[in-house]
Amino acid sequence: MDNSLDGYEQYVLAAADGRIEEAKSYLLQALRDARAKSARPVVAGLIQRLGTLLLAGGDRSSALALYEASEEIDDGSLLVKLEFAKFLWNEMKDGSLASRKCREIIQIAARNPFPETDGDFSSAEYSTAAWRLLNEIEEAPSSN
Repeated sequence: MDNSLDGYEQYVLAAADGRIEEAKSYLLQALRDARAKSARPVVAGLIQRLGTLLLAGGDRSSALALYEASEEIDDGSLLVKLEFAKFLWNEMKDGSLASRKCREIIQIAARNPFPETDGDFSSAEYSTAAWRLLNEIEEAPSSN
């Protein structure tokens, strides 16, 4: 994540200290800055972080809506999809939705292979990560 965004460093510190409302305020500041810079992948990642903060405050439905919106903002990103799958499993405890998201990642990676770059992992690495999470979900004692 681009820590040169206005408010981003303060967000990280506030979130680490458990100051959720303050962290949200700084994160919104960083989000405005990223939008002004037309940095769609960064905006998607920040929206996911905001979703996580909202979940920490007890707002599950808004948190889920923000993760869904992040996919719309950076539709082709396997990173956004992978982070969404992790959120569904680790935070929302929804093994069924997380499994579907993992399978989607695996299918997209197989259909549209791409190499690793300085700014992104390869499609094979995303597929491996999705398989790893899918295996974790399927081996869990009571996945959905």
